[in-house]
Amino acid sequence: MKKYYLKLKIKLILMLTLVLLLGTGFIVYQEADRIRANYLENTDYFFSRVMSFRAPGATEQDDFIQRVYDEYMYIPLSDGMGFYSMLKSLDDNRTIAEDQNFITITRCEGTSLTNDQRVILLGDDYMFVNAPTNDRISFLSGSRSTADIIGTCDDTYIYLEKLIWSDMSELATYTYIPKNKVAPPSDAIRFEEWTGGTHFDDEYPNTPLYQIDCHYVGSIYGVQEDINLSKEAKQMCHQLYEDFVSGEYTYGTKVEDGLFTCVSAGTGYLNEKYAMPYVYVFHPVSLAIEALTGMIFLVCIMWLIMIFTISSLINKVYRQQLAHETNRLNLTRGITHELKTPLAITRGYVENWEYVEEKDRKEYSKTMIDEIEHMNGMVTDLLELSRLEAKRKEPVLEQVELYALTQSVLKRMDSIISEKGLVVTDKTQQGEYLVNADLEMMRTVLANFITNAIKYADREISLCIMSSEKKVRFVIINDGKTIPWNKVDKVWDEFYIDGVPDGTAGSAGAGDRLGSSGLGLAIAKNILVLHKAKYGCESNEKTTTFWFEMKRVSEE
Repeated sequence: MKKYYLKLKIKLILMLTLVLLLGTGFIVYQEADRIRANYLENTDYFFSRVMSFRAPGATEQDDFIQRVYDEYMYIPLSDGMGFYSMLKSLDDNRTIAEDQNFITITRCEGTSLTNDQRVILLGDDYMFVNAPTNDRISFLSGSRSTADIIGTCDDTYIYLEKLIWSDMSELATYTYIPKNKVAPPSDAIRFEEWTGGTHFDDEYPNTPLYQIDCHYVGSIYGVQEDINLSKEAKQMCHQLYEDFVSGEYTYGTKVEDGLFTCVSAGTGYLNEKYAMPYVYVFHPVSLAIEALTGMIFLVCIMWLIMIFTISSLINKVYRQQLAHETNRLNLTRGITHELKTPLAITRGYVENWEYVEEKDRKEYSKTMIDEIEHMNGMVTDLLELSRLEAKRKEPVLEQVELYALTQSVLKRMDSIISEKGLVVTDKTQQGEYLVNADLEMMRTVLANFITNAIKYADREISLCIMSSEKKVRFVIINDGKTIPWNKVDKVWDEFYIDGVPDGTAGSAGAGDRLGSSGLGLAIAKNILVLHKAKYGCESNEKTTTFWFEMKRVSEE
């Protein structure tokens, strides 16, 4: 039986786990598909800009480099997306420019920007004394920020020695110093010569002579995941270019559309000398799981709670089944024990009947009839108990005056009480104690409680009926040998005899005038359960108490 319930528990847990996994997987799938669609829309936008390079305008290499970095300024990137692009010479396969951390400087004339732009490549050998909090810092008319750039420049690049900018809105100053300074070409000029002054124009004393745009794509501010994604995109981009050169791939865009890895790549056509391959890469499922972390955590908590609940319920059912099997075994043993003695007596009397003298046959007949009646009463009680436990017998409710019914039951037992020399003390105060109950069922309960008290009392029985605004409580106490604390709850079991000291409540004494089937308290318990009443037994060193409590019917 234990193995059966263990297998049942495992099956239910596996089914629950499968349902939760399928449900969570479906939600993650939907979120990943939504992320995939949104991210691909961004990558299409960038390709349309790259394709615009076909328009005439840029003819020299320096022009192409400046336009490439200008396009990089507008790369649409989302969290968890890697990007890499480069400008390649088709003549000698040189990488002329590539996506990296950079700053663009645009010269101003008065308050207007010109088309004259230079690029500062930060590379990976950077050192910030203080790190800026924004990805892009602009110095325009009316800005509360200033910048100092120290270095030289040619027609394309600025060879930086030091960059200092002050953001008055944040009351902070940021300094960048290259670790490995690149030697400028021989024709390079000082930065201030290119801008036309040291820092400010005399006509516009509060306006810088240039605009700075800081663009960080790679490793400066990216988290480690973004760095890895950028490296992944870079490797794919180089492979894309090799495929392009070998003829396996032509101009245009291609998409590897997958939920676990999604790649959007393309090669912009600049002219017959230059190509601009680019790669976006992202992992929709990973992004979806990250976005749904809170929900997944709650699902895990629910899974643990449901597993605990299922385990507890199955364990409870197992314990109940085990208790039922134990009770059934005890019941079988009890019936065997109770029927064995009267059957043996009756058989002995029947076998010896022909040898019994005529004058003794009347006594023999009476004994056999008593034993048969005892067995008949036991069978009747068993049938009654079976009906009660199976809930096949419903109580017929009516208003019952509990005190009057108690007195009626006591009066029937006066002779037995007197014969045992017991003193019965009634501590009930005057009043009405009305309850909604089945009259005959309650008579059986009272008879069993009182009979049990009479059987095991030495000298005294005390009973009391009390009431509150909503409840009526019946209590009966007898002296005599008491019940061990670890056996009190078992007195309600059928035929409970083993382990109870001789002469205490719960033992089945045979042959006395009260008789015993060993089922009285079990029947009383089931009747009280049908009436939704509370009941109990308490035993100390001197007395044993049985009680029950029912809902009171208010007096009209």
